[in-house]
Amino acid sequence: NYNYLYNIGGDLFINHPKNKSSLKMLPSFPYFISAKSTRVYFNMPDEYGLEYDSSFYFSISQFRIDSLDKASLPNFEFDGTFYSNNILKPLDAKLITMPDNSFGFVKELDNNGLPAYNNKVTINNILKMDSSGLHVNGNFQYKTTSIFSEKIRLFPDSIQGYVDTGFMKNGQMVNVKKQFPTMEINNVDFVYYNNKDDYLHLIYDSLKNSKVSVYENKSYIYGDVFVSPSEVISEGTLLSDGAILKSNSFSYSKSEIFSEEASVIYNPYESSKEVLVSNDVSLSYNLDKNILGLTSSYYDIENFILPYSSITTSFSNLFWDIANQKITFENVDNSREASEFYSTNENFNNLNFTSSRGTFDIKSRALLLEDVPEIQIADAFIIPDKGQVTIFENSEILPLENAELILDTLSEYHKFIKSNVQISSKSKFEGRGIYEYINFDEDTFEIPFSSFELKEFDDKDISSILSTYSFGLVDKSNPILMEPGFGFYGKIELVANNEKLLFNGEIIPSEIGNFNASQAIPYSGYFTPGDELALSISNDDNDFTSAISKTDDGLFFSFFSNPIEKRSLVFFNPSGELSYDSYNKQYLIEPLEKTN
Repeated sequence: NYNYLYNIGGDLFINHPKNKSSLKMLPSFPYFISAKSTRVYFNMPDEYGLEYDSSFYFSISQFRIDSLDKASLPNFEFDGTFYSNNILKPLDAKLITMPDNSFGFVKELDNNGLPAYNNKVTINNILKMDSSGLHVNGNFQYKTTSIFSEKIRLFPDSIQGYVDTGFMKNGQMVNVKKQFPTMEINNVDFVYYNNKDDYLHLIYDSLKNSKVSVYENKSYIYGDVFVSPSEVISEGTLLSDGAILKSNSFSYSKSEIFSEEASVIYNPYESSKEVLVSNDVSLSYNLDKNILGLTSSYYDIENFILPYSSITTSFSNLFWDIANQKITFENVDNSREASEFYSTNENFNNLNFTSSRGTFDIKSRALLLEDVPEIQIADAFIIPDKGQVTIFENSEILPLENAELILDTLSEYHKFIKSNVQISSKSKFEGRGIYEYINFDEDTFEIPFSSFELKEFDDKDISSILSTYSFGLVDKSNPILMEPGFGFYGKIELVANNEKLLFNGEIIPSEIGNFNASQAIPYSGYFTPGDELALSISNDDNDFTSAISKTDDGLFFSFFSNPIEKRSLVFFNPSGELSYDSYNKQYLIEPLEKTN
């Protein structure tokens, strides 16, 4: 036996007074009557430690034991009061002989249950005391949490056992304006600690197929859970909406999950590349709005990592709209209106995008950047239309349409508009655009350029230099006003780091109506847009741009329209520099000595 009667006092009746010689067999004799209060102490095995001490006993006010001469004692039944060192208030019960011949009792509880631990806990169903200790076969309730088990062991300082099943329902927490979350619990060990700051500890064990879910199986907890009157906390891993969240402390309420420091891994595509990875961020999950927010307290280019997109970002805030499947990056703190996105793809060599906001669309697998002022590729600034850039897997950039392009990044000599650009790497882009040609009078002409290529050119200071090359064609039917007084058609080439353009084509006087294109002046050379154009002409050129010729009627003066084709008939063909005076609207041919 693990328990015994202590401090027994009473009368032992050997036989009936009229049967002293025992002539008659009286089965009730001998018997013992105790009119004195007696205690039954429960001496538990050493494994229980000191939880059961002298204040843990059953008190019997009076009892009688018959048939003491039998080989085995009868099954005892003693009415009395059970004292449990403040586990329960003094409890009226019937002390009986248990199957293992120890003293104990079995008490079925009514539907209201039985308060325990100064009303902190309510126990239900069947309360037992036997050689294994005090325990409940049924359930106990702590705040809004109910734990069901075949054996819930009660100690003065704790409750211990194994949760077959359990649940938590919504209800007001103590001293805080929050409510408990909903939770389902299966196959975990538990300990309720009856301290001043009491709490329930649910001990997760993957080997026991432990399962703890919250919010009607929306999220799953893989770690220990701690329930107190004013909070619910878990540690370890939380699986929610396909994301793996890890923290030493997740705090739960009816409508929110919060952690001061957490890590996040999200991989909805079941691929080797996650959509989102982040460490050391605070987490707030609003269940009502179905939005999970992450905040970084530091400025770091890897505040949030997007392995699928091969992108990292220094944005401080992330908002995941779970219902609409969009992840937004922005800065809530107005001290930083814009941040950067950085490519980790080796082809882009740390290409960065300044942006005020970014949104990853989980359905389309695309990252949309907003308010991007420019992208530097090689020696070019590419300005996206409306500041929008779309990035796919491995930092692949959606071809930009209607973009602006500036060459080069140092001097910004050349500007393109209405450009369609495909960015292939940090040093390569392709496409076509409209070159804005601005002449001396600041007239602007749009010239289609059809290619961009990074080429190696000789440099006077270094052996060679890489610079973007492009060219465009001006159609004969629609010449540009190269400078006032002169039109041009043909090929125009440019190099990004050279302000001058290389013209290869024909020049015609723009102020002469019905001009015969066959009289155009061939032109091949570099010219800086906006400068004053002066053409060198010679009497050896056989073009007779401005000449006095002999005719049958005398002398004939022509300017770009000489019908005389034979040089022998030309009386005078001047040489020098041909220019146009836009103020006086006159073409001038002046000797080289004068113009110089």
